[in-house]
Amino acid sequence: MVGLLWRGKDAGYGAYWDEEQGLLRIPPGEDRGAGHGSLHDWQITTRDAVHPVMAGLPMVWMHPYDELYHGQRGPAEGMNVLATTWSDPEFGGTGRHELMVWWRQFGEGRVMTFLPGHLWGGQEDDRALRCVGLRTLLQRSVEWLATGEVTLPVPENFPTAEKAVVVGE
Repeated sequence: MVGLLWRGKDAGYGAYWDEEQGLLRIPPGEDRGAGHGSLHDWQITTRDAVHPVMAGLPMVWMHPYDELYHGQRGPAEGMNVLATTWSDPEFGGTGRHELMVWWRQFGEGRVMTFLPGHLWGGQEDDRALRCVGLRTLLQRSVEWLATGEVTLPVPENFPTAEKAVVVGE
């Protein structure tokens, strides 16, 4: 249904974004399975600026203090990539652009997948969930999934490439 999930390297294809070729698939058993590096701030890059959910968002914006998931596995087919993130090896990443937001057709419906936005038991820093960018993506995605349109505007305080923006507790 979602295209990729947290699985080992033998559980289907992996996928990542190549700047020149776009979405690339990794055969089952090759490379690595799902994982993440350390908590840190990272930039999200728009890959489909004309999609209603992404329209009007900056091409690059900062997401705060979150785990950057990599190496998801599955069929990796029929995925429409909306955003990716550079997975920096300095923080335990892959050295590739990992998929962060995508959607797939599923029967007569659509499914949207987000990898940003985590909070684990005992983790007190919840900036990732209070991110204006993440909340905007979530709201606009729900509207698009339900209606096929997006009428919600991009907030004036949307994050920039240099600065994450979070709402108060």
